[in-house]
Amino acid sequence: MDPQKRIPRILIVDDDPSIRDVMKDFCEVNGYNAAFAGNGFDAIALIREEGPFGLVIADFLMPGMHGVEFIREIRNHWRALPVIAMSAWSDVKPSLMEAGACRFFAKPFDPQELESAIEEILGDRPAADQD
Repeated sequence: MDPQKRIPRILIVDDDPSIRDVMKDFCEVNGYNAAFAGNGFDAIALIREEGPFGLVIADFLMPGMHGVEFIREIRNHWRALPVIAMSAWSDVKPSLMEAGACRFFAKPFDPQELESAIEEILGDRPAADQD
């Protein structure tokens, strides 16, 4: 990778601290710059205050605002921001995809498959200015 090229940041949204820890390790191992939120409201605040982000990875079942509502909010304000949805319940996939997720992963997920999806989504997309 060109050292001058910045890697887009990833926002991980999950209310489960153990999943956030797994995702933190996943991002560190794969060289991704990530931020974390425990619910949809905090994630939207992070996007507004610390954005832009190149990708969001969000859980379905979260307190206050579930994944479908969260993805709809993302689509309303940041149409081009890709969202990968995750859930332990695979039957929610159609709702999440209809709301605007670009990919769905059932928990537990395969880290290699997730890495491939992230690379495909981010591709050579220019990193947003982080300043």
